Amino acid sequence: MILVRFSKINDNVGTVQMIEHNTTSTSSLDDGFYFENIIVPDPVRDNGMRPVLRIDLKKKELYYDYFIPETVETMVTGLQQENAELKQAVAELTMLMAAAPTA
Repeated sequence: MILVRFSKINDNVGTVQMIEHNTTSTSSLDDGFYFENIIVPDPVRDNGMRPVLRIDLKKKELYYDYFIPETVETMVTGLQQENAELKQAVAELTMLMAAAPTA
């Protein structure tokens, strides 16, 4: 028997955490399925994306989701955007404080 353990994302999809071959237990699990045979697809590695093995909980099939990995460039761009927004917020607060009557 093959045991596929997963963490549930929603009612239809789970992220595969472990695949255990030659297991002898068949006890009922909330976070896993037992299979006689299961096809584990090969991930596509030349697309620059990060593969994450998933399981379709309804069909009980494995597949990959692909995500764009975060790079230094994307982190810097995000920080630059956040910095610009914070500068704008500080400028707006400064203008409000300058326009407020003093007691």
